Amino acid sequence: MNWAGELRAGEDVLWHGRPDPAVQPGQRADLEPWRRVGLTVLIVGICLLLVVTIGPTLWGHPFYVAVMLLFVATLLGALGYFLWWKPRIDAFWRARTWYALTNLRALTAIRALGRFWVRRYRLRPGRAVIWNGRTPGDVVFHRFSSRGRYGTNHYRLGFFCIYDGQHVKELIETALVMLEEKPT
Repeated sequence: MNWAGELRAGEDVLWHGRPDPAVQPGQRADLEPWRRVGLTVLIVGICLLLVVTIGPTLWGHPFYVAVMLLFVATLLGALGYFLWWKPRIDAFWRARTWYALTNLRALTAIRALGRFWVRRYRLRPGRAVIWNGRTPGDVVFHRFSSRGRYGTNHYRLGFFCIYDGQHVKELIETALVMLEEKPT
């Protein structure tokens, strides 16, 4: 991706790269491997328990059997989504993502529907830069929350699933120091 059309006057590209597009099911902290196994055993156990204990009493009532089977199918569908489809959908979008870091901003481009959608995030001094220490790893330069109708959503802005995370973290910290020293 050519970032020249996105740069402002006096802005230089310090780093650019792409995330690892491989499927990484263990990337989310709330679905570590042992939790995925436990979730699978729990949901399959609930489904079997429903079919074995409640099923025989309902075989004469087609409506209740249909509701129970729909419930079981919903549980198994949710399990399949989180364990199978979600990591693959994330990998699909990572394969179409480009990152760039300049001395003033962080840029993210996603190729979708035949064009590039570019998001620009201004670097602001005083923010903590967090690298999770993994390879490929995540470098987060901004966190924020937004309250909605159904609760609070937490967001992280950064570069995700990159191989040179520690180097990018150091570059962001250097850019932030230079922004603090720069007269306004």
